[in-house]
Amino acid sequence: MRSALVSLVMLAGIGLPATVQGRDVMVWGAGQVSCGAWLETRKVPEPPGDHRLEGRRQWLLGYLTAYEEYARGGGDILNGSDADGAFAWVDNWCSQHPLEPIFRAGFALVSELSKHR
Repeated sequence: MRSALVSLVMLAGIGLPATVQGRDVMVWGAGQVSCGAWLETRKVPEPPGDHRLEGRRQWLLGYLTAYEEYARGGGDILNGSDADGAFAWVDNWCSQHPLEPIFRAGFALVSELSKHR
């Protein structure tokens, strides 16, 4: 348990360089985790004291919130859907891209939802 906590703390402080639409960005926190890991934690209920899934879900919701605030200046990117709908969409995307990091799933979700605005 202690080594997992230390690893989590260390991972949260290390950014993952990425390129999104031709721009270099730094991805922090749970957005670096693979879609395969996202799907594994979604399969079973979280054991007490294990907050990996909740952290990943909160990262995704923060990503959507930041998009609303900084890219759109407000609104509702989910357009009447909810967090569970976003999680289900990411589950589907991740099942097709298990080696990609979660931030790519978040970017794909934002891109898809932006088409329908």
